[in-house]
Amino acid sequence: KVKTSSSALLGIINDILDFSKIEAGRLELERIPFFLEEVLRDVSNLFLPIIDHKGLELFVEIAPRTPLSLIGDPLRLGQVLNNLVGNAVKFTESGEIHVCVDFVEGDEQQVVLRISVRDTGIGLTKEQSDRLFRPFVQADGSTTRRYGGTGLGLTISRHLVELMDGTIAISSAPGQGSTFAFTARFDIGDERRDLDARHQLQGVRALVVDDQQTSLAILGGMIEAWSGHATTLSDSTHVIDEMERAEAEGSPFEIIFLDWQMPKMNGVDVARKIEQAAASGRVKRPPMVIMVTAFSKDRLMEEAATVPLDGFLTKPVTPSALYNAVMGIKNPGRSLRANADRSGATPYDLAQPIRGAHILVVEDNTINQEVAREFLEKAGLRVSLADNGRIGVEAVRQNSFDAVLMDMQMPEMDGLEATRQIRLLPGGEGLPIIAMTAAAMPQDKQACADAGMNDHVSKPIVPGEMLSTLVRWVKPRESADIPLAVADDEDFPTISGIDSRQASLRLAGNRKLFLSLLYQLADKFDGEAESVREAIVATRWDDAARRLHALRGVAGNVSAIEVATLASAAEAAIRDGRQDDVPELLDRLEVALGVLFGAIRSFLAGVTSPAAPGVAKPLHDGALEELKNALRTQDAVALELFESMKDDIELCLSPQSSERLRAAMENLRFGEAADLLSNMGGGR
Repeated sequence: KVKTSSSALLGIINDILDFSKIEAGRLELERIPFFLEEVLRDVSNLFLPIIDHKGLELFVEIAPRTPLSLIGDPLRLGQVLNNLVGNAVKFTESGEIHVCVDFVEGDEQQVVLRISVRDTGIGLTKEQSDRLFRPFVQADGSTTRRYGGTGLGLTISRHLVELMDGTIAISSAPGQGSTFAFTARFDIGDERRDLDARHQLQGVRALVVDDQQTSLAILGGMIEAWSGHATTLSDSTHVIDEMERAEAEGSPFEIIFLDWQMPKMNGVDVARKIEQAAASGRVKRPPMVIMVTAFSKDRLMEEAATVPLDGFLTKPVTPSALYNAVMGIKNPGRSLRANADRSGATPYDLAQPIRGAHILVVEDNTINQEVAREFLEKAGLRVSLADNGRIGVEAVRQNSFDAVLMDMQMPEMDGLEATRQIRLLPGGEGLPIIAMTAAAMPQDKQACADAGMNDHVSKPIVPGEMLSTLVRWVKPRESADIPLAVADDEDFPTISGIDSRQASLRLAGNRKLFLSLLYQLADKFDGEAESVREAIVATRWDDAARRLHALRGVAGNVSAIEVATLASAAEAAIRDGRQDDVPELLDRLEVALGVLFGAIRSFLAGVTSPAAPGVAKPLHDGALEELKNALRTQDAVALELFESMKDDIELCLSPQSSERLRAAMENLRFGEAADLLSNMGGGR
């Protein structure tokens, strides 16, 4: 209770500090390049778990003429949207939340956008609406008692919108929901990736199938805006009939977008029907099939394991995501570059202008160090590592770097203090310092900016985002045509609950590192949801949040998307004082972990030594020590080493110890296995 209350109090204090800055005229907006879709994606990701839990639908709609590359303050824009979407989620028990971006006016230099958030929630009277934008005021006293809050969020949002040269207004009626809409002026960025590329979809014939009319309108509208031809269908049982009709008219569909969860017949069953119709000759020219899902692609991939699908789209669908999905199957490698890591195209080409640049990675977690090194070196960058902020400051003092990637939470000296000290060094004032942070709260990002950091990127690494950010801040190099590092590009295995393609990009194709992370995940985090529950019961809220943070990091590194998302959502709920949301999130996390660990163990059970399968090597001190070291460091080679020498090892152990060792290895409890071997000698 104390931790929950303190988290809620922290949110109140941050609101008051922002309000105080506004009142004193000391709040200034940044002017930095950003991508509008990334801000919308961050807002969506923050609220999707609770939206999914409440059974709501979230839609994001961007008008066709809207430029996506902007210059302004993405942090403060996100703060306004987080407040408006957060209120919509809070006050809506059923129905939908619709975020819409419209083009108002603009030229080649500037644009005015209108951004609205519409919900189907409880609504407000005119008297309540008139009071909302006053400081410390909510709709009425019962609102504060039931939903909490400071009454400052909308006041702060109004002032931020005014700083963006815009206005904000509300339209609402009791029982009919609310629409908050604001305008904002931005400069247009240099990279107009959104104008000409989409016309390459001209002529695409698509069938969009979804029982939700808003989804049909948004997805169909995007395709039509790109000069494609979209047919929409709300009844999934009529898909084959519609395909036959299109073929008879000489205009068969090239692509079908199928919503996964639909009444009568879900998307997976429809895909099977399409396959059967093609096999029987009923459909002569079967289309490519893209499945659309509202939340967990992992669960969808498990259900659709035996169905041939050409691609996936995750709601809310944005223009770049749609473009990438279509171009990824029509012409692989031509997806929009900022989303290359999601479309199947390599993002490493993004680093071409800065190849050879020297990057300092300041990070205390050895696994995160290895992931960052693998990824950056494959992109053609030189990498140095520092284990904490103090070592990082000393490294900058003694060496020349082109940029610093700075973790936030480290022993001895954290990232904020390290940044402040680097700025005081000769030449340190102009060195690009980019925060690596899993925190999504505006106050965390503001703390980075206040400490003197230039930008921030997500943890775990998102390849396109990481390289785009580095290119934004590192000066281009004259001799940039440097060969890329050679990596192990063997295909990553398909494991339920893991996006193997994304993991391969994140880990630079290093399969050995991927296997090591799988071992660590299954060894260290089995039963973690229950451990978090125990910590909460004991009111050890910091311990619970720390455990979830660690789980999120390892799961994110292997692209176990559902587990990472749920762990992140549960951690955020604890830190924000939303204790009522935590039990449901932990229940879902426990189920997702069970599915994931079962799939990992099933896969790893088949991993054997390729050198001499089934043949035991003579046991000697060096081999045994190599096995123990591999177990202690969670190295993937441990299982292969054990497989090759287990018969000799068991001759040196009692039957009980042998059984315990086998069980530990089979269940990937590497720490326990290392302990069992610690007292063994090498000879027999």
